[in-house]
Amino acid sequence: MLHQSGMVDIDRIAAQTLLNPYDTLGVPRSARLPEAKSAYKKMSLKWHPDRNLNCGKECDDKMAEITKAFDQIKKRQAPVDSDKTWSSWGQDLGRDWWYVLETLTQQWKTRDEEEAQKAARASRKPKPTGDAFKGGNADEQGEKSEL
Repeated sequence: MLHQSGMVDIDRIAAQTLLNPYDTLGVPRSARLPEAKSAYKKMSLKWHPDRNLNCGKECDDKMAEITKAFDQIKKRQAPVDSDKTWSSWGQDLGRDWWYVLETLTQQWKTRDEEEAQKAARASRKPKPTGDAFKGGNADEQGEKSEL
């Protein structure tokens, strides 16, 4: 339900890519496997490190993204096993929800860390003490003059 509403992109999380696998390959989300395979081959030819000798890490990273995306599309569109049981269906559903909870937990941790950093920065700001021209705290100077 969260995936269909667009709140959580389970395909992107499962593929462990920066974008949705369909977006990575540049095909519509309604694309069938042959169309995805054709896009994969075109992208592979364009970004393969052996064809782009001076590309380096960028080509390696892009090729890894393309491969992960195509593998995820293949896995999602693979024919359903005839021996698929309710138990295995439940495991798949549980795995999808695990990905959702993992993503939400990461987002909460990131937000909590940012709030903690803001609070730490706010507590480090110097607090004004006494008269800036005389130096020190006004109470301390009063105590010194009485002695």
